Amino acid sequence: MPLIDMPTYLDYLLRRLRDAGGAVERRRLASLADAGPASLIVNCSGLGARDLVPDPELRPIRGQHVVVTNRG
Repeated sequence: MPLIDMPTYLDYLLRRLRDAGGAVERRRLASLADAGPASLIVNCSGLGARDLVPDPELRPIRGQHVVVTNRG
């Protein structure tokens, strides 16, 4: 079974983002409206989204999902 080392993969994605001129900004928000104007916002709040959105139906799950091309 193919496996992905998530910390390594996320570092790779971060390098690609920065190479393309993107930036990551971390800060505490009371709501998504506090994020301000932006062309794109990626919500990586995890379970914190339960209060941020708000969405009391949000439930935790385990793992990440990565789609890759089958070269075999």
